[in-house]
Amino acid sequence: MGETNRIGKRKILKELTDLALSADFRELANAQDIYCPFESLRISRVEIRHSNFLANILNPLANHGFGECVLRNLLDKLLTASGDHALRLELALSDLGRIEVFREFHNMDVTIHLPDLTPSLVCIIELKVDAHEHSGQLQRYAENAANLWPNASRRFYLVSPTGMDASHDDWNTLSFSEIVAALKAAYAEPVGSPLAKSMLRAYIDLLRRLFVPDEKMEELARKLWQKHGQTLEYLIDQRPSPMRDISQAVQSEESIAGIIEGISQRTGIEIAKDSSSNTYLRFYIPAWEQDPDMPFGDFTASKSLLVIEAEFYGERIHVRFNLGRGDTSHRESLYERLKASKEVDMGNNKKLTPQWTRLASHTIRRIKNIEELPQEDQDKLVETARSGIVDFVARYLPAYDQAIMAL
Repeated sequence: MGETNRIGKRKILKELTDLALSADFRELANAQDIYCPFESLRISRVEIRHSNFLANILNPLANHGFGECVLRNLLDKLLTASGDHALRLELALSDLGRIEVFREFHNMDVTIHLPDLTPSLVCIIELKVDAHEHSGQLQRYAENAANLWPNASRRFYLVSPTGMDASHDDWNTLSFSEIVAALKAAYAEPVGSPLAKSMLRAYIDLLRRLFVPDEKMEELARKLWQKHGQTLEYLIDQRPSPMRDISQAVQSEESIAGIIEGISQRTGIEIAKDSSSNTYLRFYIPAWEQDPDMPFGDFTASKSLLVIEAEFYGERIHVRFNLGRGDTSHRESLYERLKASKEVDMGNNKKLTPQWTRLASHTIRRIKNIEELPQEDQDKLVETARSGIVDFVARYLPAYDQAIMAL
């Protein structure tokens, strides 16, 4: 087994080296290796951050120096999408007068109001980065606009990476590529302060990298996946993330020792760390190895069919008893014995599933917008996870231990 692992590691190392030295990889990396202040602030996948920037850069009264330039270019792109060519001409030949730009007004991402036109014009922009429309929100926004500006000419625009279909007939759809085109046109004009132009250029580059198709880059990516698919999947699995950092901190030697000691003090039952990963932290009970059904698992080093498993995945920290993969007859026997005990919490599972049967379980914490989590909050979550694991195991383990050791 050790020699097999060494061969596997050498193969991964060779593939990583080949990938790093590949001309295609260097070209793709150089195209992406551009400093972006918006990404450093983690706004790229957060819709409200896009709304903040767009509302500011569109507002002629803001101190960016663009005046009406960005607004006019974007309005022209929006009205082109909705087929309002007569209105495009009117705007091109008119002094726009007073202009109001709102962000998150009545929950609408960006609202542009031109009250001095006859009739006045209201444009509502709803941005979708990763999410989809929910709970009929487009219809609600259309109704809100009708109530707020009953005499205005109203236009509605749903902007997404691919120009997704809108659920409401009043809404026109655009892709981010069309927004990029409008912003590039504004950037090309001789207006705007140097700092504002630099920020607008960075924002355009961000949108292009994330949301606008690039045939050359896509072809390079396809070639790399075809040649180095397994290596790229390995790199994806190892990518840094706040949840990974929390998991690794919880799995430090000092932290594991504290968890084991806390459980032992509260239950009097010896517990030991089992095979784990960045996603799963597992424990087994050494005394259970004497059970005739227990040592027939094939998914951890202990071979225990029943383990305690903490999961660090997505935006959730979860802990449970897991009757894992292994010999079918022994799994069935162990499951029936646990089920027969009135004290054992079997969770929501009403039957034994073929490979993974999750029994008693508890979500320690759900974390919204985890990618924006400050370091001090990550540190608090590490302690929350540790104490949550101890509390859960101390509550449920005695009943499981009694049922298993009673044989």
